[in-house]
Amino acid sequence: MKNRKRVIFISVSFVLTTILFLAFSQLSKAFFSLNNKTLNTINKTHELEHKLDNEILKSSFFLYYDYNDITSTLDNIENEIKNIENIKYFKILFPHTYNAFLEYKKLYSIEKEKVLRYITINSIMKNSQIYIPSLALKYLKIAEGRVNYAYFNVLMKTVSTVFLLKNSLDRKYIKRLKRQKKVLKRYENILKTEKEKDFNRAFIAHINIIIKNFPIYKSLVDELIKRNETTKYLETLTKTFLQESENKSKIFSIFSMVVNALFLLFISFTSFLLIKIDKQNLKLKILTTNLEKALITDELTGLFNRFAFNRDVSKKYKNPSFILLNIDNFKSINDIYGNKIGDLVLIKLGHMLINYFKDKKDLNPTVYRLGADDFGILIENNKEKVYKLTEDLVYKIEGEKFIIDDLTLSITISAGISFTKPLFETADLALKKAKTSRERIVVYTENIETKEQLEKNLKILHLVKDALENDRIILYYQPVFDNKTGRVEEYEVLFRIKDKDGNIITPFEVLQVIKETKYYRYLTERVFKKALETLEKYPDITLSLNISYEDIADDYIKNNVILSSCSKDNLKGKIIFEILESESIKDFDSVREFVRNIRSCNMKFAIDDFGSGYSNFLYLAELKPDYLKIDGSLIREIHKKEELRKIVETINNFAHSLGIKTVAEFVHSEEVLKVVKEIGIDYSQGFYLGKPSPEIKS
Repeated sequence: MKNRKRVIFISVSFVLTTILFLAFSQLSKAFFSLNNKTLNTINKTHELEHKLDNEILKSSFFLYYDYNDITSTLDNIENEIKNIENIKYFKILFPHTYNAFLEYKKLYSIEKEKVLRYITINSIMKNSQIYIPSLALKYLKIAEGRVNYAYFNVLMKTVSTVFLLKNSLDRKYIKRLKRQKKVLKRYENILKTEKEKDFNRAFIAHINIIIKNFPIYKSLVDELIKRNETTKYLETLTKTFLQESENKSKIFSIFSMVVNALFLLFISFTSFLLIKIDKQNLKLKILTTNLEKALITDELTGLFNRFAFNRDVSKKYKNPSFILLNIDNFKSINDIYGNKIGDLVLIKLGHMLINYFKDKKDLNPTVYRLGADDFGILIENNKEKVYKLTEDLVYKIEGEKFIIDDLTLSITISAGISFTKPLFETADLALKKAKTSRERIVVYTENIETKEQLEKNLKILHLVKDALENDRIILYYQPVFDNKTGRVEEYEVLFRIKDKDGNIITPFEVLQVIKETKYYRYLTERVFKKALETLEKYPDITLSLNISYEDIADDYIKNNVILSSCSKDNLKGKIIFEILESESIKDFDSVREFVRNIRSCNMKFAIDDFGSGYSNFLYLAELKPDYLKIDGSLIREIHKKEELRKIVETINNFAHSLGIKTVAEFVHSEEVLKVVKEIGIDYSQGFYLGKPSPEIKS
């Protein structure tokens, strides 16, 4: 009876201890998973903070810089902050870290405000910095042969001081700039012509912008980069987390010892179980090691896999060259001899590649299996050697006999080479080119096209030709509304193509293909003539037509199509020409001359998609368009993101200061329209107000 009770006691104790052990295992797994997730998120935030510092530093030095990299980094940091907030049990398990995180969040909010202010100040400073050198050189033209070289010398010294001030951030250059400004002011009474005096005042005005904004600019740069409290506090946050994590780990370790001690009490009954558990622990360690290896290793060949390739491209190589190899007609080997033989071919090819590069350590080679029968080799630079190296490699592979069981097989190889990121995608394009041509090895270039793309382009050319010949070019009209009156101010003209089956094709599918062909001119002429017919039918409306730099540079379109309509009185004040912001800077003088010509015909001019590129405020001041259409990328989420609102407010205020009307594009909801009106934008356009339609709708 006693033995039975002992057995029952031991059995119950064993079960309870086992349950306790299993529960502890699951809890440990969950804890360490949470621990790793938290640490990874904090580290990623740290990396983003450093990236933000680097982007700010780059933007301070580069004259032309796209602030999207800064704003996207801010978005990414905010996403990581949300990820930390959403970590389950984070506040309970790591209370000190959580409090430190809240303090970091406050500091980041302050940092973000400073970054947005920095973007605005930096843009203002750069506009003047870019304009001052060209303005100084304009003096030689304005002087008309009567150059005051002493004055010109002061101008050039001032230009030099501006660049030294901006790049060195040394306040001593402010004093020098102020002295040079005083010298320039004294020339007000020395310069002879009004043109020279106006020029001198404009030059001094830009110097004033630099002097006024530099202290703010320097203070922001110092705070964001040199004395970055957010980044420093993030290090404190990391240390706090590691300390708390270590303390919790000690608790888990102690608890583990207690559990093991309980097992020892029942060792006579559970010796087999302990051995089994020990084996399981060993398997778990081996499994962990294998999983880590499997993450970067191809299971069949033992080579590195696609995951390892992506890692190495960004971290291991500075200037990588990439060779992508593919076995021709490998599917036939599988179909004829079976997958087992096909696998053995892949394994042997992998060994060949490893052996081939074994004595080429100077190239820093790494061999990968990247897909079914795709193999890749990354090497460091050596662009001039890569093609010859690939030739030798292909020759060696194709000369090898693959002896498997009683079979002797030979294979042929196609190769794509790329030095352009994304390496795999560009090398794959080159490989496809090699597959569809007689070349075994193709090097990727930006002009490479696949056979499928060429066939698609030919179909598009035929579609446009057929539409022009059979009058299937259709105009659509999208209304632009006055934000104060709610009435339609104008209609933007958009063209569509109707194919033989009655399907409507948008211009996005055809414009890039036909721009280099004669059909582009024919299409422009047809759209313009149809727009004139619409104005004759509806004489009380105004139409806005998109025009490209290619149209302005085409003398036939410019003179025979557009400017020839100047004589028609019914068109005066009824046509607005829109040119993309990026298009307007290709040949500034040509665009300026075109604007002067159409204005002499009482036609108007708008800059489209402003804010999608470099957003050069100088060109606005020079061209002074009648309308400035703010790009949808800034409007789309303006009701959600405060930084977008501030950027749009800056653009709107600047435009209004020059007497330019503003238009908000992509107004897709009532919330967006409300913000647009609050900012004071003059007009709105978007699907919420009116979609493009083949009919004029009032």
